[in-house]
Amino acid sequence: MDAEDDAWLVTERVPDGPVDGSVIPSFNGHVAAGIWKGQMRSLLKCHTRSADCKTLTRWYRESTREVQQMIDASGLSHLPSTMFAHIDMPLICAFVERWQPDTNSFHLPVGEMTIMLHDVWHILRIPVEGHMVTSNEGPHMLQTICMELLGCTRKELLSQHYRGGGVFASSVIEMCSTERIVESEAIGWMWLMLGSTLFVDKSGDQIQPACLLEVQDGLDDLTGYSRGSAVLAYLYRRLGIASRGDCGQITGCLTLLQAWIFEYFPTFRPRQERVPVGPHVLRACMWSSSSIDSPRIFSDVDAVRS
Repeated sequence: MDAEDDAWLVTERVPDGPVDGSVIPSFNGHVAAGIWKGQMRSLLKCHTRSADCKTLTRWYRESTREVQQMIDASGLSHLPSTMFAHIDMPLICAFVERWQPDTNSFHLPVGEMTIMLHDVWHILRIPVEGHMVTSNEGPHMLQTICMELLGCTRKELLSQHYRGGGVFASSVIEMCSTERIVESEAIGWMWLMLGSTLFVDKSGDQIQPACLLEVQDGLDDLTGYSRGSAVLAYLYRRLGIASRGDCGQITGCLTLLQAWIFEYFPTFRPRQERVPVGPHVLRACMWSSSSIDSPRIFSDVDAVRS
């Protein structure tokens, strides 16, 4: 915890909040602390990559059968077409206000709840067992990996394809989807897919090089990684940041969060019947993302705040 975070620490009883700081030590920095004081914040900006997901779906459809088979073997080829095209911002914001990063759980009127690994499996159908997804590579090495995949020099990378620590998504599409060897095209697709579905950040038009680390040497052992653990840890962290009173946006896999809400809180589900799916189909497909386009009445989410 840095010096700035010290101001958030609970050192005495907080009105309508914790009695002491043993359980929720950083409550004073939480959006709820401001709400109790009458300081309501505007809706969070919910970052998604729906345009990139559409591009990935088209890219996959137009690629060769060999490339498709390599992507299919990863067990992740379904993700771009699974992501919700519409995110219910009032609903997401209401649940963020109830998220406590000190406990990694939602504090609700009915008690505490959180998203579990079995939820990730049933909602997204991605591996939740296997090797840990982690890396200690520095920026220089990450740039080198990007250069090798894109087939460019460091000067070309930094001047044309790289900004603020990320590679332009358009560069990945342009340089990996045409006239490349099969494996390079498949790796490029996976790189863009991971940054556009599971590990969405706020860069908008860029993809972080870190998403390349587990696929840089090929796709043969890709199924051996616990992607579910990584996406859940990443979402926990994004929720924690978004729960701070001075934050105005949220990133991460918001399809996972929204589908989880639909699963456990029927009153917030889309105003249409669930899409019938078989027992082996991911549960995110039960909710038609295009059917949530009608504006939601704000009073529907007041129950989460009360």
